[in-house]
Amino acid sequence: MSGMQSTDLDNAGEQLDAGFIQSHLTAEAAEYIDRLTVLDVAESTNSWVKQQPEPGVVACLAEEQTGGRGRRGRSWSSPAGCGVLLSVRAPLEHPASALSMLSMQAGLGVLQAIKQVTGLAVQLKWPNDVMLDGSKLAGILVELQSSGPHQTTVVIGTGINVRWPESEPMPQPLADCRAAAKQFTRNQLAAGVLNELSNVLMHFGETAACSVVASWWQNDLLADQPVQIEQGGKRYTGRAAGLDQDGGFVLDTGNGVMTFHSSEASIRLINSES
Repeated sequence: MSGMQSTDLDNAGEQLDAGFIQSHLTAEAAEYIDRLTVLDVAESTNSWVKQQPEPGVVACLAEEQTGGRGRRGRSWSSPAGCGVLLSVRAPLEHPASALSMLSMQAGLGVLQAIKQVTGLAVQLKWPNDVMLDGSKLAGILVELQSSGPHQTTVVIGTGINVRWPESEPMPQPLADCRAAAKQFTRNQLAAGVLNELSNVLMHFGETAACSVVASWWQNDLLADQPVQIEQGGKRYTGRAAGLDQDGGFVLDTGNGVMTFHSSEASIRLINSES
């Protein structure tokens, strides 16, 4: 991200600029993304990229989302001009059944971009959140649609809180980037995220699952912590003991181990609201 013009975060509400973002992509990412669009308002950037008729890789950013979604159908909203809300749609030459690691790799990519651009000491929280000081800074949503026996259309969406307006109370437990160690703009952060996600998609399958799992666990704030998991109306407590090779969360209850998957479970640290 060298050579980018920096702006104080107090002025980070500048308009998203497709030309600036495009010019700060890596050569590989710029060639990979066929179309980059910035919208004033979108119901959902994930929905928008899925609706585009042309083939290839389509990326979209929006100043505001009115119907953004997270995991398990939860809403994700951010005041206009205060975040980085983006989605990338891409075809992958893999069946959907072979993409269990994609969500984790996308999370690692978003984490890396935030660290590089802002200098913030962010962490991951299984299965799809980026956390700052125990509060949610960003979320990632991956959607898959089979488009052939060995091809899947993938959509990766993320929403990052950059600067919540002083006039509006920030919902808890959320965080934003106001404590950033570096000066940066939303356009710089958007370019960084697109570079990382493009790299994940272009090179998916080249990294062994065990390496992805190890990288995630090294950055997960839940690692080895006491946690409570809710699934199917039941609660389970124990120690976060790791991830299996499919990315499932392993809980040591003291009487044995249980494995949970992201579509099924809600998890939090014990004695924490995160």
